[in-house]
Amino acid sequence: NFEESCVVLYGMPMEWTASYRPGSRFGPARIREVSIGLEEYSPYLDRELDEVKYFDAGDIPLPFGNPQRSLDLIEEFVKKV
Repeated sequence: NFEESCVVLYGMPMEWTASYRPGSRFGPARIREVSIGLEEYSPYLDRELDEVKYFDAGDIPLPFGNPQRSLDLIEEFVKKV
């Protein structure tokens, strides 16, 4: 849960400057989707993933095409965390 976590993950699905190949706003959801297949042990840290208390806060809902409002919402969210 949030209160016991040492790490809080959140997504910022933004796509402000894409002119040729859009799609970066789907990145956070795709990362969660493929993370099911992550190796849970890190030989570099000599730790298992489940040893770290983390909380996934989901994605921050951002207005498409409004960079300033998006930055304001991100700042508000991070201050809460």
